[in-house]
Amino acid sequence: MRPRVGYPEERQRRQDAGVVSGVPIPAWRDDTFGSFLRILTLNSSEQARRLLDRILDAILQAYGDLKDPTFHFVGRSEARGEYNELIRTLSDVGEVTDETDPNTDVGRYLRIAADHGTWFLWLSYVGPFACLLRQRANRQFLAEGGVNTIEARVRALCERAGLAMLDASTLEHPIPLTLDKTEPENVRVFQALFSDSDLLPW
Repeated sequence: MRPRVGYPEERQRRQDAGVVSGVPIPAWRDDTFGSFLRILTLNSSEQARRLLDRILDAILQAYGDLKDPTFHFVGRSEARGEYNELIRTLSDVGEVTDETDPNTDVGRYLRIAADHGTWFLWLSYVGPFACLLRQRANRQFLAEGGVNTIEARVRALCERAGLAMLDASTLEHPIPLTLDKTEPENVRVFQALFSDSDLLPW
């Protein structure tokens, strides 16, 4: 298995070897990834295109090379305590448990128990993006709106913190990013922003 550069088990070895953490951002709008973006957004609305453009810019800035990505951004985000303040605020909504897996996740994965229900919130270190899932009968479903009070409060707090809440149509877009645990044909925006898992959680 290829080492996940920047993750805890690999980060110190890379630093000791003098590997730089920053990588130049390619002129991606003129390469094959740019062509991929143009095809991907051809039938999208203008608002969806702008959001996807922001996401793809963030993915490239974070990973550098889509074929041989680095994960240094994870360590930098952890070091500056990204999302700590938001998590403290979320504790006013319900009981928050951090269930982040440092070997697969590129952000924070939170379990929120409130009002006899359970939700899972993903917060990305790649950029200011989040998604919220509700648990029902041992399954998870994307919470994309509605009148549920808990979901509305969580979404409002995330948006107040400057995060874009993503829906299924955005999260399920394929991305040509090489990951360790996800087969290439299964890599979606979700995996790039939140977790290297071969299956979507919903």
